[in-house]
Amino acid sequence: MMKFAFLLLLFLVYYIAGMYESPALMVVFLTQLLLMGTMLFLSFYLKKHLKVFFTKNVVWAERERDFQWELSADNSGKLPVGKFMLEFKIFRQGEKSGKRKKVKGNCDLGVHGLILEDRIRHCGIYAYRMERLRVFDYLSLFSGKTKPGGEMEIVVFPSKYRMKIETETAFEGSGQEYRQDSFFPGSGYDEIRQIREYRDGDSIRHIHWNQTARTGQLWVKEYEEETKGQARLFLDLYAGENALAPDEDDFYTLLYALVTGLLRTLPSVLVSWRKKESLGITEVEVQDDIQCRNLICLLYQTLDLCGDERENRDKEENRFRQGDISSGQVMRLTPDLSWYKGNRLIFRFSRENLEEELADRSFRI
Repeated sequence: MMKFAFLLLLFLVYYIAGMYESPALMVVFLTQLLLMGTMLFLSFYLKKHLKVFFTKNVVWAERERDFQWELSADNSGKLPVGKFMLEFKIFRQGEKSGKRKKVKGNCDLGVHGLILEDRIRHCGIYAYRMERLRVFDYLSLFSGKTKPGGEMEIVVFPSKYRMKIETETAFEGSGQEYRQDSFFPGSGYDEIRQIREYRDGDSIRHIHWNQTARTGQLWVKEYEEETKGQARLFLDLYAGENALAPDEDDFYTLLYALVTGLLRTLPSVLVSWRKKESLGITEVEVQDDIQCRNLICLLYQTLDLCGDERENRDKEENRFRQGDISSGQVMRLTPDLSWYKGNRLIFRFSRENLEEELADRSFRI
């Protein structure tokens, strides 16, 4: 629009100068013409010396709440940039189409940060991918264009709810909240309960190196203290008529609330599930909120779930469900928001009233 108005003004000055044979207006016309050429050159000069990039590669956010992210602009030239516009696309993991957005800013000499706010409605991992950078001259007549090619990951976690859970065997049977310490001394393990094959999430500190060297595969030592007061939760992702869909925000919200609620009365929660097209069970031990967020992030990354994956459950999962779960030692969470202990239903949450049920109800297991 600015360029069109300037060209229209240039044409009018030239027309009037020719009609009235005015040398002064002809000088104004030539000045305007020179100014346009200068602005064209300036736009390319500013573009050459300006670099825009994401300050952080990964940003954590909470669903349906404002979060901040930052752009950094590095101007290595000798003139300040009055205006630039960055165009980028937002892709959700597993989706091909994205939503376009634009950000405007300016930059003096050197490196400067631009803090921005955004909000995402659904859980998951999103990619912010730079598509095009336009750097304008001081009159916004011309713009130099470039493709920065930067990318940033936004990990959107479920909303937090303080779920009230009491356990009958909560850490020595006290039933009180368990206070987590920042450090767990390694000397606290008394006896080795068994030696078993390595599973995803096992600490490398517990690897049995002699057995590993003899057999050529990883083995770990399992201590008595590892399972004392520990809750076990199996994510039965393919139970019922429908498997978990990739956009199941309610499931992730319930999982986050359940694990953090159990951690207030127990020292750790062992969460397990079967990966897509994978033989065997993946297990992750969670001891604090950071590890719980890492668990949610791991599920986002490894579970590209769809209904076609529920027909063939492997032998280890069947053994897990028929053995440990039926004995009442393992809790189970299903995609329809049903929470079991063994085969006993503790509670079936509703999608319509999930927030009220998590905030108001108390559960004893």
